[in-house]
Amino acid sequence: MAFFFFLLLLLLSPAAAAASWPPSPGFWPSTHVRSMEFYKGFRNLWGPQHQSLSQDTLSIWLDRTTGSGFKSLRPFRSGYFSASIKLQPGYTAGVITAFYLSNNEAHPGFHDEVDIEFLGTTFDKPYTLQTNVYIRGTGDGRIIGREMKFHLWFDPTKDFHNYAILWRPNEIIFLVDDIPIRRYPRKSAATFPLRPMWVYGSIWDASSWATEDGKYRADYRYQPFVAKYRNFKARGCSAYSPAWCQPVSASPFRALVYVLLLKDWVRFIEGASSSELRSSSSIFLLIDSKMVCLACLLPLFLIPVVNALPLLFDLIMGKIYGIFGWEYRKPQRVPPACPYRPAAKQNSNVELEPLVGQQLPPPKVVDAVDEKQD
Repeated sequence: MAFFFFLLLLLLSPAAAAASWPPSPGFWPSTHVRSMEFYKGFRNLWGPQHQSLSQDTLSIWLDRTTGSGFKSLRPFRSGYFSASIKLQPGYTAGVITAFYLSNNEAHPGFHDEVDIEFLGTTFDKPYTLQTNVYIRGTGDGRIIGREMKFHLWFDPTKDFHNYAILWRPNEIIFLVDDIPIRRYPRKSAATFPLRPMWVYGSIWDASSWATEDGKYRADYRYQPFVAKYRNFKARGCSAYSPAWCQPVSASPFRALVYVLLLKDWVRFIEGASSSELRSSSSIFLLIDSKMVCLACLLPLFLIPVVNALPLLFDLIMGKIYGIFGWEYRKPQRVPPACPYRPAAKQNSNVELEPLVGQQLPPPKVVDAVDEKQD
């Protein structure tokens, strides 16, 4: 029994960590979300003549006349959003290819936005991936932390790669091929997007700032500038979902194990906070923020197993005896006593000395302080 219990703790021990953290390498969130056909989740927003869908790949492009963009059919208040994107090689200075969340149309000039943007580049220089977080129309670096730029470990023009935004009530995680590159935690309501946002994709001319702060501008001798999207994924709580809709998990470990004393179960029943429970020492299981007494559940599974062992033993011995032509007789076993029924009183031949004339000590009163100290 002790070995079984130790083995259970050993198997669950990697999950005994913080309640929230970015996905660890080897956990692939994109594999847990199904792809969707483009027109089942999105629609053209602008530049329809610069947008084409061939099989499962959407191409959008920019030329002298206009760029193009698309938008999700519904807004979300949290979720996992991704697309596989392939960028154009060569000279693309001044050109922005984007995949982002925004509510600019619902709150113009006072909107929230979470961006993955590819900043165009010149010949023989790598693309820059830029992540932005805007809250209520502002993105200054003092209170929000506006921009963060990355150079990728691969050439994004050679093949499709997955780019994702995981937006949860307490954090935003940017991922490239399921590898987290940035985590933006919620520090306050003033610095975190709380209003529903739509999912967008676009390509457009941002020559004034996109490449080396506007040093290199879009050169339309190399037009059209094409970006390709496929493998669209959007899963989460929409603005129309019920209040009990659960955010997408950010971790492969949905269960967290805490070592607590069993006496603290009373404190949990009485409404002890999770921080108090973590500081105690019983065994509890935290599954999606709900506590379950692990030690209390173990006997429910072990009792039927233990009761079945004699039957299994008799079956095996019967087979062995049968091989040799012997007759196996089951041993007489005393049935186990019901754990909820007190044992019958046994007769005793020992005579007790009467306590005539002796004064019994008063019952001991144990207060709450003593009970906690035991």
